[in-house]
Amino acid sequence: MLLSIVPCSSAKLPVPCPLYLLYSASPVFSLNYLHAIRHSDQVLILSGKFGLVRPDKVAHPYNQRLVYSQNLAQSVCMEISKLNPKVIYSYCGVGYNRILDSPPYIKPASGSIVERAKQFGRQGSIRGSSPPLLKSLVWLYKNSGCSLEAVAAFIFSTWSNPITRKSQFSRLLSSFFAKVEGDRVYYAYIPEDI
Repeated sequence: MLLSIVPCSSAKLPVPCPLYLLYSASPVFSLNYLHAIRHSDQVLILSGKFGLVRPDKVAHPYNQRLVYSQNLAQSVCMEISKLNPKVIYSYCGVGYNRILDSPPYIKPASGSIVERAKQFGRQGSIRGSSPPLLKSLVWLYKNSGCSLEAVAAFIFSTWSNPITRKSQFSRLLSSFFAKVEGDRVYYAYIPEDI
């Protein structure tokens, strides 16, 4: 089995969701994660809050940096050994790789998309920008269970361009984050720790 380990990101979506979506606020994480899932049998995320964790774990946004400790390194090593991978690819930087020093067969991930992610990370991420769908996700999270009419009213009051309104409405309803049941729209992800 080929296992890939991708580091978490300090940039996070402001709503609870699976970790692979939560960290997608970072273009570097997204590039590395997409490369890892295409070239691995299994992908795990090394998180400052959760340690080594599955990407589909649903969690609230948090702010906790990964801090090296012998206990964390041993815990991560034990989790990896349970999986018995033949090869482990690390998409992590130096600080995170320090935790991964113990397991055998660890190789740095490489390839054009990984190199682009590293370069993008050196240049800095897109700061101060908020993708249009993000505003809708936050609204839906706060108004889960609302009617389709309420969603339409929110979209109508937020965007003035008719084409943008139509696009935002359909993007929100077809996104991973929305669950439509009859004429009601619910936010799809409820973390286990609530």
